Amino acid sequence: MSTATTSIRIDKELLKRGKEEADFNGISFNAFVCNLIAEHLQDIEDYHECVRVTKENSPIISREEMLRKYG
Repeated sequence: MSTATTSIRIDKELLKRGKEEADFNGISFNAFVCNLIAEHLQDIEDYHECVRVTKENSPIISREEMLRKYG
């Protein structure tokens, strides 16, 4: 895996909390941030896949119709 260097502006308190959490987990702050980004991107990708599959396999119905059928 190739890596790149970047910089971000972050609130001092948020940075402190992040470093404390990384220390607690025995990892570097860099690893902590990379893990958070990777996990969040996976969540977003899973959401998009769910939306795609739902659109392909389910008819779109209104809230009112949903309540009539299942409420």
